[in-house]
Amino acid sequence: MVKVPTASESGVGQRQTNNISTPFQNVRAGAESFGAGTGRSIQRVGQSVGQFGVMMKRVQDEEDRAKAYETYTLASEQSRSFLNDPEKGIYQRKGSNALGSYKDSLRGIDDIYTKSTEGLSNGARARFDQLWRAKRERMLEGVSRFEVQQRNAFKQQSAEASLKTSINDAVENFNNPAYVDESVKTGEAVIKDSMIGAPQEAVDLKVKEFRAGIHSAVIGRMVEDDPLGAKEYYEKNKDNILPSQKVAIEKTLDDGEFRAAAQTASQQILKNYPTYIEQKKAVGQIKNDKVRAEVDDIIETHQSEQVKITEDRQRELSGEAWQIALDTNDPNQIPINQWAALDEDTKKQIKIYTQNGSGASKTDPQRWSDLYTMYSQNPQEFKKVNLSNEINNLSESDFKDFVKKQQELVSGNNINQVKVRTYNQIANDRLAAVGISTTSSASDSDAKKTAIFFRALTDEITVFTEQNNKEPNNQQVEDIIDKLLIKGVAKESDLGTGRFGTDPAFAFQGAKSFVADDVDDIPVRERKKAIAALEQIGAQPTEENILKLVNKKLANDQK
Repeated sequence: MVKVPTASESGVGQRQTNNISTPFQNVRAGAESFGAGTGRSIQRVGQSVGQFGVMMKRVQDEEDRAKAYETYTLASEQSRSFLNDPEKGIYQRKGSNALGSYKDSLRGIDDIYTKSTEGLSNGARARFDQLWRAKRERMLEGVSRFEVQQRNAFKQQSAEASLKTSINDAVENFNNPAYVDESVKTGEAVIKDSMIGAPQEAVDLKVKEFRAGIHSAVIGRMVEDDPLGAKEYYEKNKDNILPSQKVAIEKTLDDGEFRAAAQTASQQILKNYPTYIEQKKAVGQIKNDKVRAEVDDIIETHQSEQVKITEDRQRELSGEAWQIALDTNDPNQIPINQWAALDEDTKKQIKIYTQNGSGASKTDPQRWSDLYTMYSQNPQEFKKVNLSNEINNLSESDFKDFVKKQQELVSGNNINQVKVRTYNQIANDRLAAVGISTTSSASDSDAKKTAIFFRALTDEITVFTEQNNKEPNNQQVEDIIDKLLIKGVAKESDLGTGRFGTDPAFAFQGAKSFVADDVDDIPVRERKKAIAALEQIGAQPTEENILKLVNKKLANDQK
């Protein structure tokens, strides 16, 4: 039987499925197809941006914190220097100079703050402010305490200075009772004003100490001029003097009375008894042993002073008289009052000299050296020498020269003496360099050589002065000395020409064993010659080469 298909089986009412291929035929469309994935990506980006912002803030906070600490350290160091610098720091101020320290510190510390915070971020500044605020307060509190301390110290120093002024005023006006009383009142007022707020016991003690001090000082000054008045003042004010001071004051008063008695007795003796012998007899009649001993000391001191005055005057008169005798060769040219004041020995020597001239035809080199050394090194002793006793030791020209030197010193003119001392210092160095001792412990041989050398040096300087119409300077004196040591200008065979001499007849003893080992031992002129010779042959003028050349010359000279 034939089956008839139904409508559904035959496809009636249904869309026919086509097998046509289309672009979206195999595309599956879901939420992702309509932007759900993009949204989530954007969300993740937003989350990342938020996390990056947090991270950047954390980095900025760290930077701000580090910058704040760095700035705090630097600002603290600057503040420390501002307050404690050894030369300009606030805490180096003392007394009145410390007044105004707080005001200056406030300005200075705030200036440091302003300069330190320039360029800081807001975060760094905020952190820095937290640190700085407490430090600033601590620093200013310290300066405030410091200024108060210094103000108090200044006030105390000023008060003490005022008290000292009151005491000094009273001492200087000890003979004016009204002035002394006013000085006491002034000092007491200063104490009370400067110790406002202090316990009354402390104020009273300070006043008591001041009174004791001012009265003691007045008595100490008064006893020098008026011992009796000082004792009367003490009796009037001793209740205001501390027990510990009374013992010393009473001893001073006793000594003052004793001294006054001795001085009074001494003055009477000196006035009534003109000669020393009479004065000593009068002293012996004083009954009080202590006063007698003191008066005797006063008389002895007076006699010593008179003897010194007389000796000084005698030397002055003798020098002037000798100068006239040397210039005129006639003792009658000396003023009669001056001649009468001379001692008999000086008169005798002047007469002998003007009649016969010097007693020596030739100067004793050693005696000349002794006088010359004394003149240059100890002019005060040279002034005391009685040159009359040297007539037989000095030639006429040398005797005149020493008289002239002594007269210059007596009159206060030491210009030539200073020059001679300088010349001697230069010569001593040169002589020591060639092995000749010029000290007081030198051998007789060296002493003789030194004496002859200095005499020769003096003559050469005189010749130079006459030829050049002026005295040599130090360099020229060195040249003269080198010439004497090297070339043998001096005629005396005992002198010689030094270790660098070329004439064996004038060589110092020991020259043959001499070897120069220090350039400074070689005289300047010889060094210059050695340098010139080395340069001429193209050699370097080193110390070693100079020594080699000089020692070679010495060896050749000694053969």
